[in-house]
Amino acid sequence: MRSARTVKLQKRLRTWLGGSGSTLDDGGGSTLIARWRRSPEFHRVARFLVVGLGNTIFSYAVYAAGVLIGLNSALALLVAMVVGVIFNFFTTGRIVFQSRNHRLLPRFIGVYVVIYGINVALLRLLQGVGLDPLLAQALCLPITVTLSFLAMRFWVFDAGEPARK
Repeated sequence: MRSARTVKLQKRLRTWLGGSGSTLDDGGGSTLIARWRRSPEFHRVARFLVVGLGNTIFSYAVYAAGVLIGLNSALALLVAMVVGVIFNFFTTGRIVFQSRNHRLLPRFIGVYVVIYGINVALLRLLQGVGLDPLLAQALCLPITVTLSFLAMRFWVFDAGEPARK
């Protein structure tokens, strides 16, 4: 017997994926995975990753330059975050979430303040166990990228105009 919570979660997943089947293969040759790949959400995640990759490369280069010229790692990270946030607000808003709503900037900045705090804590933890600051920051990226997408998707841009398909 499935709990009411499990049934509710399965229903939300099916709705999000655009289908009504409850298994990986609904018998008609259309799998949940195939429906997911056709969904607007899949394309939003893909755009976020591409835009985020460009921003991450840019921000990491700014961070590395700061470390290499002698800034301490937290200050280099702060400089990279500030420059990256400005670039990322416009690219993420327009390309990923199809939003030109500049009133969302305070929420966007708020997310980055929280992500920065989490990133610094992780960076210090990894450096505390002896990792080089450049390697430590590279290891922080998957965590901060995931948290950033979730916050942008469900708090920043969800609060503004709905994403167009």
